[in-house]
Amino acid sequence: MIVWLASFPRSGNTFLRSMLRQALGLYSYSIYNDVDDIGGNDDVRQAVGHLFINGPIEEFCKESTLGPEIVPVKTHEPPIDQAPAIYVVRDGRAALVSYWNYLRKFRQRQDLTLQDVIRGRGTRFGSWSLHLQQWAPLTRPRTLLLRYEDLVDDPDAAVAKIASFLGRQPVARWQDNFQEMQAAFPAFFNTASNAKNIGQMTAEDRRIFWHLHGDGMRAMGYEAAEAIRPE
Repeated sequence: MIVWLASFPRSGNTFLRSMLRQALGLYSYSIYNDVDDIGGNDDVRQAVGHLFINGPIEEFCKESTLGPEIVPVKTHEPPIDQAPAIYVVRDGRAALVSYWNYLRKFRQRQDLTLQDVIRGRGTRFGSWSLHLQQWAPLTRPRTLLLRYEDLVDDPDAAVAKIASFLGRQPVARWQDNFQEMQAAFPAFFNTASNAKNIGQMTAEDRRIFWHLHGDGMRAMGYEAAEAIRPE
């Protein structure tokens, strides 16, 4: 049985996969195979519990959907079926700045401005709000909605929610390994701090962001005020 690990890019998908590996003993896949990033670094690949898909993605997904075992699969794409999903959402400001930094530094997209990314222009996955609307995690059946901030602030509670959703018992207590992964692959891991990311936005960036994504932020329980989360 496939369980989609869905998120807008840079919203905590890797964090979730590492948590699944460490606390629940579950390895996971990615529809992108992640050959040139997570999968290309042995230390990070093991920490995340990343497995490679051999053969066509379509055949893998079909076989995994029909099988009895839980098969977690990372995706940033819109939903393609009604399989169970864990959707991770992050404060859109932090996610978009992190995505912009990733595109510039890791993918060499020097042509993109932060406002391009905020508007969903020139990027593969469109806008933050569109992704949220496509997955509709508040109403989609068999979908567990998790906030990145809650994963960071209360990982034990997050593990309990995930375990209950998947019908599994934890095998270990979660120990945050972000610093180790960042040291092993600094080009991929920027910062886990919302405050540092949001601090890169100008007043105009914030104005555009709230105009475009305010409804989604409020729906996900994020305050519309410009207060930045403490370090």
